[in-house]
Parts: sequence; structure tokens; C-alpha cells
Amino acid sequence: KARSVPAVSKTPVADSIPVGPYDHRSLSRSMQPHGYIPASPYGWAVLQEKLQTSNVREVSAARLKAGADDFVVLDLRDPDDFAKGHISGARSVLLFRPNTKKGPNLRNLLLMMTGSPLTEENPEFMEEVERIVPERKARIVLVCNLEEGSLDGNAKNPRGCISRSLLAAFRLVDEGYTDLRYLERGMPSWEAEGYPLVTDDACEQGSM
Repeated sequence: KARSVPAVSKTPVADSIPVGPYDHRSLSRSMQPHGYIPASPYGWAVLQEKLQTSNVREVSAARLKAGADDFVVLDLRDPDDFAKGHISGARSVLLFRPNTKKGPNLRNLLLMMTGSPLTEENPEFMEEVERIVPERKARIVLVCNLEEGSLDGNAKNPRGCISRSLLAAFRLVDEGYTDLRYLERGMPSWEAEGYPLVTDDACEQGSM
């Protein structure tokens, strides 16, 4: 008689590493997975496992376009990018807002080196999301600009890569949202397909 093989239980990443120092001054504790910077090896491992076990997954631009009414689209990009063009029906929600603090810090220096706009964590992020999507079971698609962002990995980043969408998903999972997706390859994938974009001017003209 064949013997059954007992199931091997996998120890969660957060249970196998020490709690981090929560020492990132520009991010709240809720944005530091298990006390680590999200892009650090430990921080990414904890965040990645949590999202994977919470069934967070990517959605293609084609699927989103074909079934736009199936989802609530939250656009996490900076206000200028959103105003220049966004997916029809998308709502702008800032995970990071334009910087209100003076003086240099490590995050600002890194942003300046890459030519990115200076931003800081938006303390009202969850309040804004809950106002738009109060239902925790709503089907949400998160959109950002980072093409390399991936939960499961790809040819360029086999182990996956953090993005604004995935960091927002981490926050939303913690707050009880249960049906989250992120746009595969971000807004560049939507634009590469030539799908239509709505501008603020078009919205204003359409509302007159």
C-alpha cells in the first residue's frame, strides 16, 4: 500500500526573518513591509509573498480595454501625467503627492538624480481610496508608469520588481481589499497598443 506523503508547510517569509528597524524616514510604518524598505531584499520578499497569497495579479491592457466596466481603475501617477492623458473612467489617487517639505533627504536626492518629480507619501491615500471605493470586494485595477513592475517576474526581472501599483496593493490588502489587479507593464502598455486616452480638457468639454 502506497504511503501518503505529508504536506510540507512553507514558513512565511515574515516568520523567517527578524523584524526590521522601520527606519525609513520618508515612509510610514504601513509602507515598510515587516520594517524594511519596500525595494530592499527583505522588504520585497515580504511584500511579494503577501500579494501573491492575497491573489493580487496583473491584467493586460487588452483585457482592461475589453472589460473596462468590470473594474474600478485607480491611477496612481503624478497629477501632471494624469492630466495629459488617462484611461477613460480612471480616478486619480495619489500614493505619493508633490513634496511639501523643504530640505534634502535621501529619497529626494535619488528622485533628483533620475529627473523624477519630488514627492512624498500621501497621508490621505487610504481616505481618498475609501471615498472612491468603499466596497472592500470591488474589483480594482491599479495603474502607474513603471513598465518593469512585476509581481511574478519577467525576463528582465526574474524575481519581480516593486512599483507604485504593487506598493499601493500592499496598503490595500492590509486595509481589507480582496480583489486587486495591476496593469501589466503600466501605462506604457496601454499607450503602446494605441488605446484612447482622456485628457482633462476633454473631460471639461464633455461636462459642458
